[in-house]
Amino acid sequence: MSPAAQVIALRVDASPEIGGGHVMRCLTLARALSEREATCVFLSAPGTAETVPALARAGLPVFTVDGNSGGPPPEFRAHWPEGTDCVIVDHYGIDSEIERQFRTWAKAIVVIDDLANRRHDCDLLIDQTFGRTAEEYRQWVPESCTVLAGSAYALVRPEFAAARPAALARRAATGPIRRILVSLGLTDLGGVTARVLRTLLALRLPCAIDVVLGGRAASLAEVQALLAESMP
Repeated sequence: MSPAAQVIALRVDASPEIGGGHVMRCLTLARALSEREATCVFLSAPGTAETVPALARAGLPVFTVDGNSGGPPPEFRAHWPEGTDCVIVDHYGIDSEIERQFRTWAKAIVVIDDLANRRHDCDLLIDQTFGRTAEEYRQWVPESCTVLAGSAYALVRPEFAAARPAALARRAATGPIRRILVSLGLTDLGGVTARVLRTLLALRLPCAIDVVLGGRAASLAEVQALLAESMP
């Protein structure tokens, strides 16, 4: 089958409670697959695109799913009645029981995980965690499953990879810290960003502090207030 004929569905959600990291790494993968002429489609819960605006800007089809059913939404089935070539699952709430249902309409199943704590029914599993080994998944996946484990398989956007040489060169140069980046997730689960920022401001370090948050982060107002108080 030619790459142009491949249809790939990505089952992934985002919300203020879940965060946006799952969608962002799936977008990175979808971008690479689209460049190889595959058709990428997102199957996501309501509110996912609002939580991660980059999904809406990507211009890829997004079909709404309710709950963690193993079947495709009717709208998806109307476009691709024969199913899809592959389903990519990046979801802590999905395990082998639901993945097994995907096999009724997907020729292959790929799972993206970083917990290694539940069974999967998949043909390929990717865990980009630093230090992770394939052996840690042997009890959780079929014997025929290929496991790609470790940071060598990190789903990194090309712009970050392109900036790496310059970043390493700066790290090699000695000198005082001039800038601190605080980025603890799109939706900042648990309000950790505000706590980190409050600690940094109390230290009165002679450097700039950049904070990255999503527009729907629960701690956004508190972070903005802290920054306003710190301005001269």
